[in-house]
Amino acid sequence: AIMASQGVHGAFKERMLREVMRRDKVSYGEAFKVLGKMNKVNERNVWIYKIPYVFGMVTTFSIGAAAIPCVFHKETAIWFCINFVKDDVPTEPEVLDTMFKVGTWTWGWMEPMIGTASFVLLAAQLMRSQMQKIDLKPFGRFLQSRRADYLTRKFPRYEREIVRDYAKSDPWGRDSNIARRGFPANSVIPQKSE
Repeated sequence: AIMASQGVHGAFKERMLREVMRRDKVSYGEAFKVLGKMNKVNERNVWIYKIPYVFGMVTTFSIGAAAIPCVFHKETAIWFCINFVKDDVPTEPEVLDTMFKVGTWTWGWMEPMIGTASFVLLAAQLMRSQMQKIDLKPFGRFLQSRRADYLTRKFPRYEREIVRDYAKSDPWGRDSNIARRGFPANSVIPQKSE
């Protein structure tokens, strides 16, 4: 109970196994098979739920990686200036002879974009923090609750809150590979006697 209250996935898994054993009157090994079925249901469409996060990671990485050469790399900065900023490129060679001078020149148009992006991220973090304080669910928690509700509808014979807690503790299908064979990951797998 203590580990479950701390959000340890293995504790929720063990609690779910015990619920299956109690309700179905089966052995520990048989309960793993039921849990494997539950994992398959819980993992349904998980790749769709990951799309916004993957898109966010790729976009953030791309913008972050592109910002450095746009500010400090002479050729990239000149290309960006000609194609997007539509400003004059300095003709004197000594104006852009070091990366620091290039950064000084590009900062006039890069700073508003970078500053605005930073402020938008700060505002989004503050909004998320305020949402959590009044118990509104950010997008990820909303998805977890939705998936947990779906799992409880598919397995109504088990205690609703135990099923929901288990589903929410494994939001992205960590148990997928071993669970498909009937054994949850991060657990002791019963050895078959020869």
